[in-house]
Amino acid sequence: PGHHGLAWYWCEFTVPARSGPERTGPDRLLLSFEAVDYAATVWVNGHLVGGHEGGDTPFTLDITAAVQDGPGNLLAVRVLNPAEQPIDGIVLNETPHGNKTAPDADFWPGRSYNFGGIIGAVDLRVVPAPRVAEVFVTATLETGEIAAHIHIEGHADGMTTRTLAVTVTEDQSGFVAARAAQTVPCGPGTSETTVRLTVGDVHPWDTDDPFLYRVTVTLSDGGPPLDESTVRTGFRHFEVRDGYFHLNGRRIYLRGTHTGNHYPLGQQVPPRPAFVRQDLIYAKAAGFNMVRFISGLGRPDQLAFCDEIGLLVYEEPASASHLRRVGQQPGRRGDRKSTRLNSSHITI
Repeated sequence: PGHHGLAWYWCEFTVPARSGPERTGPDRLLLSFEAVDYAATVWVNGHLVGGHEGGDTPFTLDITAAVQDGPGNLLAVRVLNPAEQPIDGIVLNETPHGNKTAPDADFWPGRSYNFGGIIGAVDLRVVPAPRVAEVFVTATLETGEIAAHIHIEGHADGMTTRTLAVTVTEDQSGFVAARAAQTVPCGPGTSETTVRLTVGDVHPWDTDDPFLYRVTVTLSDGGPPLDESTVRTGFRHFEVRDGYFHLNGRRIYLRGTHTGNHYPLGQQVPPRPAFVRQDLIYAKAAGFNMVRFISGLGRPDQLAFCDEIGLLVYEEPASASHLRRVGQQPGRRGDRKSTRLNSSHITI
């Protein structure tokens, strides 16, 4: 908590073996950051490959053109963690910062120190072209329909076709509930397509019966899958009706607790998956059916675990509270507006 301002990270890495154009197209290298708080600038071998502002959300950079085959590649990351004095024009309280407090402010339980840095996983992935870039799934309880909204990144320098297959299985048993396949064109840039499937004899997700389905999307050229992406989902319908909460048509009383995701109190250290899962297990065992991630998003593994054990989630981004209007005098809450609102969503 005593260090604020700028920090540098660097490491050497080896580029994994890649296939050449003779296979299906040149593979690409993607560098993915789960979270960097607050602003990141990234170089590979001295080449600026990109950056990102916002400590809540992941980002991915294509570093294919900056690497050399084999060992000896240098990754450097400059991280700006703002305080009350402007750095590159950025001030802590004018950014989405959740419950973080300035170094000279009073601290009490419920607030957090002004931590920053690389706070999530960093992955280097070899991906084919074309590839499944993103999959977003919706499951409609009333109809049993699963809609897979798929983004496909194609060849950079030509048009080709691929077989796009979507398979829905029960997460625990592996029973195939539905499948579909179609041919899709893959050209330069990103294309979007939606595949709809119907699951018969739907098993709903509930807080006392957290039944999940696995949706697997593959791209192939007639043989084994060349790329694959998997997400899990559940059939559930949450609504407010006549002033009361309802889950799957049944009135439900929300018993919620919340977490600031501090490891330990008021600070962030590299998370231990078993530790953060145990926190959610305690909440479930205590009789809660909902958890609120307050003033900061839950980690992807935490959200997946909530699905597994039957916890509803109320999620806030870091921009949900304590924002000071740009130019507003320090120490005043005022209204919560800022020119640096870069992520805002609440999900259940």
